[in-house]
Amino acid sequence: MTAGKTRPASGAKVWCSFVQSGRISVFVMFAFPEALVKLREAFPELQAVAANVLGDELRSLAADASIFEDEASHRFARDMLLQIGRELYPDAPLGFGDMGALVAFHNAVPNNTLPIFWSNGGSDRP
Repeated sequence: MTAGKTRPASGAKVWCSFVQSGRISVFVMFAFPEALVKLREAFPELQAVAANVLGDELRSLAADASIFEDEASHRFARDMLLQIGRELYPDAPLGFGDMGALVAFHNAVPNNTLPIFWSNGGSDRP
C-alpha cells in the first residue's frame, strides 16, 4: 500500500481473516530480544520469529560483552563513544535506543550500531 492511500474494505476483511487464522507471520534474520518483545506487544495477533537472536556480546558497552578488562576501561570507552557519537549523531550518540550495537552486514549497518560505523558525519574534524 502506498502512502496516502486507504485499503479497500474488502482488503481489510481479507487481512483480518488471514491474521485471525494465523496465516500472517513476521520472520527476521537478526534481532535483539527487546525488538521481538516490542514487535509482539505492538502486533500480538502476528507470529514474530527471528532466525538469530543477538545477545549482549554484540553490545559495545554491555558488561556481558567481556570487551573491557576493568570498570575504568569501560567508563573511558563509554565516555569516548558518547563524545564522538554526540558529534556525529546527537540524537542517538550510541545508536538507536542507545544500544551501542556492534553489528554490520555486507550491504548495510543498522542504526542501532554505534554511529562511528555508519554516520556520514556532522563533525568538522576528519
